[in-house]
Amino acid sequence: MAGGAERGPRGVPRVAILSADVGEGHAAVADALADGLRARDADVVVTAGLDVLGRRAQRLLEPGLHRHLSRPSTAYGLTYRAVMGSRPLGRAGELALLALGARELRATVARLRPDVVVSTYPVLTATLGGLRAAGRLPVPVAATVSDVVGLRFWVHPGVDLHLLMYDASRPEAVRGAGGDPRRVRVVRPILRAGFDPPPARPAARAALGRPGDGRRHLVVVSGGGWGFGALDDAVDAALRAGAGETDVVALPGRSEPARARLAARYRDEPRVDVRPFTDQMPALLAAADALVHTTGGVTALEARATGCPLVCFGRPPGHIAANTRALERLGIARVAATPAALERTLAELCAAPRRPQPPARDDRRPEAADLVLDLAAAAALTMVPPSGTNVSREAPRRPPARSSSAPDARAARAGRCAPSRTGP
Repeated sequence: MAGGAERGPRGVPRVAILSADVGEGHAAVADALADGLRARDADVVVTAGLDVLGRRAQRLLEPGLHRHLSRPSTAYGLTYRAVMGSRPLGRAGELALLALGARELRATVARLRPDVVVSTYPVLTATLGGLRAAGRLPVPVAATVSDVVGLRFWVHPGVDLHLLMYDASRPEAVRGAGGDPRRVRVVRPILRAGFDPPPARPAARAALGRPGDGRRHLVVVSGGGWGFGALDDAVDAALRAGAGETDVVALPGRSEPARARLAARYRDEPRVDVRPFTDQMPALLAAADALVHTTGGVTALEARATGCPLVCFGRPPGHIAANTRALERLGIARVAATPAALERTLAELCAAPRRPQPPARDDRRPEAADLVLDLAAAAALTMVPPSGTNVSREAPRRPPARSSSAPDARAARAGRCAPSRTGP
């Protein structure tokens, strides 16, 4: 767990971002949001682990998640469909999370003393929402939503603000938020530095030592932060698709067993570059002709930001399968369930005369960091300390507006949200 319990500078809003090291996407969103908030002079603390729910909950949840996500699981798929399709079962899951982790989570929030809490992981969101709905958490809660569908635990009526990254998620999110559209906002995707704006393709290829004429194709194969899926099959399909003119960068994430397996398998294959966890994703995706991914998630947003064609490969379990189908319906990804289908799809993409351009920046969407700070400032106007609370803290001050595409609106918010108060 990062950060400490000390209060930030006097009058500066303090934001606690609670994430989880389940894969890499949730932590990536937390880090990107933290960067945006710090750029606006907020005091930010980030946690990255399910230990905020207590050791018992962590021991129960983390091994099960890793086991079910690391291989296709009929049991997990059936459980996912049952919970998503049954309100009583979903509610039972929320109550179980509260029973397991509510006490420790409340203690964590009390220790961090934030003006607003942000969750980037659905298990934490559901628990925070339950506490907030029951009146057991006086601090406003925001939640990021990086999946497209299956938002049962991503969205909760007790959460004050949901920050969506896909327009298509809005109807389901509004229903999950108790039918209140004011609790749901679609924001600019919360991506790490390097993706906004993404590097130009010629510069990215040059940075990676790739030929600028594009005669040799580049396919990136990723298993996410945990290196899940049949990465060997994906690499083999990519090599066959290019007729000898395709190079492959294989990314097993932080999984040392997957890295060692791939390195041994392709030790004598000069066209395959097996890399451990890397911070070069903006350049890799900007330079690649295609990204093959086994888990989707935040990487789908990153591929979209760079204009890199995305192919979701394999037969993933549960929520990954649901989101893969949603990404295909939205035209954001292609789906290849088998190595033969992947080979055909990659051959088509590599033969395309040119790669799609990154989408234009959509300045109509608000920045998540601005909405989080607005939530903290709005809470300062309305928050009433619970009975017996020691009222000794100064209200958060909305940081001064920074230059942006909408400076007048942001400055107006900054001026409106600078009241003084005392509260918990």
